[in-house]
Amino acid sequence: MTGYSRVAAGIGAVAVVLSVDSVVWAQTASTCAFTGTTVYATGAQSATPYLAQLSQVFASQTPPVNLVYFQTQSCAAVTALTSSPPAAQSGSAFYWTTTVDGGAPVESTCTPATPVYPDAAVSDVYATTCEGATVPANEKEFSGPVQAMAFAVNSSSTATVISEEAAHVVFKDIGLTNPSYLVAPWTNPAQLYIRAGGATGAGSRFMIGSAIGLADTDWSSAITNVETSASALLGAISGAGATANADETLGILATPNTDPNRPNSASKTPVKELAFQANGQECGYLPDSSNASFDKLNVRQGRYVIWGPIHFITAVSGGKPVNSSSTPGDSATDAAVQELIDLLTLNTTLTDGQAEASIQAAAQAGVVADCAMQVQRTGEATPKPVEYSYSPPEGSCGCYWESQTIAGATPTGCHTCTASTACKTNYPATPVCRYGFCEAN
Repeated sequence: MTGYSRVAAGIGAVAVVLSVDSVVWAQTASTCAFTGTTVYATGAQSATPYLAQLSQVFASQTPPVNLVYFQTQSCAAVTALTSSPPAAQSGSAFYWTTTVDGGAPVESTCTPATPVYPDAAVSDVYATTCEGATVPANEKEFSGPVQAMAFAVNSSSTATVISEEAAHVVFKDIGLTNPSYLVAPWTNPAQLYIRAGGATGAGSRFMIGSAIGLADTDWSSAITNVETSASALLGAISGAGATANADETLGILATPNTDPNRPNSASKTPVKELAFQANGQECGYLPDSSNASFDKLNVRQGRYVIWGPIHFITAVSGGKPVNSSSTPGDSATDAAVQELIDLLTLNTTLTDGQAEASIQAAAQAGVVADCAMQVQRTGEATPKPVEYSYSPPEGSCGCYWESQTIAGATPTGCHTCTASTACKTNYPATPVCRYGFCEAN
């Protein structure tokens, strides 16, 4: 199954819950002037697929809530919101509509007539990971669904795995002349592709750097392919130049960028994820149980270690999320920002329908809803991450979440249900019936 078929298969289910085919869109697209309430966010490109899916939840509100996204790099977004005052956003932004039959979100762009203050910053990494960033007392950082990062190669590469130690040497020592600091086949700095660092750098660089023991200043200056966007890096490692040197090519991307561009997809920019062997592991693991799956099983169970929650920073008042300081007292926007955070965090106050819509949005975007995780950690990935078993406070949903990533099949090891009584009797290890599947709690 390809990434595209996965997305197409799941969107129909989302549409049933969200009733998006009843939405009437009314906006002046060129200036981001929308009817109703609008929430503005700025953040990582890798989070765009998730925001696109989540926008459909907001579109189903009465009246609709519009979600507008200024795409940048993780730490640039963190800096923008945690500055005093927050940095107003201008230029092109994304918003999404949907086809009337409940198809995939349709992406469009608009440019506000005047700069707007963001209501939330979206980052792949903790705010404290960004250079010089501190979340002020009137703001709060919330953790959303989990996202994995990966080493990616040209689809023609024969490589299948990279170890933490090898990646450390490749990206730190590639410019040194001593041949003992070279790791075949990645010996040519001209074929290595990374993201920008510094105070406005990319989350993929910081998270992967943390996982292989690199400070931001450790990345070799011999690597000149420093891309400002994930799409540029994706195009570079899948392009003709990289194909001609496929085995030497290596880059870093988030899995929402690699999933729909796997070699067996219809993508024009196909790339291949490498299994990652962390320090102390005897073999490498893909984020998923196989290169044909999208179940993120090795992430969810702690074998694949390059992952972290998507972080959302917003202003708070009395501990509750509120909108940008540019429009204080706007109760409609405050309520929309609160709902955004509730959906991201799977707040236990959500109705079953709201929670289900949020889980579906995560699954279709290639990120893992909190309720599907079986492990957690308290900080960034490191060469020896300290993970612990996790029982989600909102209840587990691994089977349901996984069912959204496949077409018309019950996930392996899962059991459908209509009531918890049958689960308790027949499958005591998964005694709770939730969203049509027997779950652990």
